[in-house]
Amino acid sequence: MFNNSLVVVFLAIPYTVRVTTGEGEDNGTTSNVWIKIIGPKKKNTGQLFLELAQKNRFAPGSTEIFSIEAVDVEEVKKVEV
Repeated sequence: MFNNSLVVVFLAIPYTVRVTTGEGEDNGTTSNVWIKIIGPKKKNTGQLFLELAQKNRFAPGSTEIFSIEAVDVEEVKKVEV
């Protein structure tokens, strides 16, 4: 007896994401931040949350670096924040 389920496997690749906030007083956030990496033909990673353990995350004038793994979108055309 065969199961008619289809299993799709996407290979994850590593991405390095650097987020730099502006220097001004109102240029940071303590909110949750996500990105979506988009490639050709609108192939995308879906929402990827950028989580920081620090309470003062994304402070004005700061740079945060994230190492994440997600589906390979081929050539990165756009990043939505």
